[in-house]
Amino acid sequence: MSTQNRSFQSSFPIPRNEAVKPLQDPLPSPILHERTGTHVSVTVSDMDRSLVLCRDMLGLKEVERHRLEGDGISKMAGKDSVVMEVVRLVAPEMAGIDLQQYLEPEGKVSDAKLGDVGHSHICFGVPNLAQAYQDLREKGVKFVSEPVSFDLGWAIVHVVFFEDPDGYVLELMQVPYETKV
Repeated sequence: MSTQNRSFQSSFPIPRNEAVKPLQDPLPSPILHERTGTHVSVTVSDMDRSLVLCRDMLGLKEVERHRLEGDGISKMAGKDSVVMEVVRLVAPEMAGIDLQQYLEPEGKVSDAKLGDVGHSHICFGVPNLAQAYQDLREKGVKFVSEPVSFDLGWAIVHVVFFEDPDGYVLELMQVPYETKV
């Protein structure tokens, strides 16, 4: 039985449930056009400290840095007197990640944890999860657990969660998946 669903654009095999009809070509969206998913934003408390992890340890490339202040950003954020520093980082084949620090008004640290509504995380693919885990652990990165593996039936996926300096959860996933024959 083939595990490759050719109608889905992906770099890993997707099991096909024969009882479910394959998706037809999606209808064109009147809102989303050629380029979607331009970036994800993560609010941080200390830009320099966050860049040590994201840029220096994980290897994301800094491609843009700017400061936003005034009526426009205050209106957009729904807060008075906003001053924000933004650094855009990129990884190959991934939307940009904007680290944003509210210089004014200073935000509070969220207490949302994995499983809480409103919590999210970003996943980065790595070629060797065990080595990435060891390297980051030696540099003092705090992990939620040791790496774990999940048998998806058609593949084994190796993953681990870790925290950025503000406690935001990030994930490493070994890619490509370990496919079963």
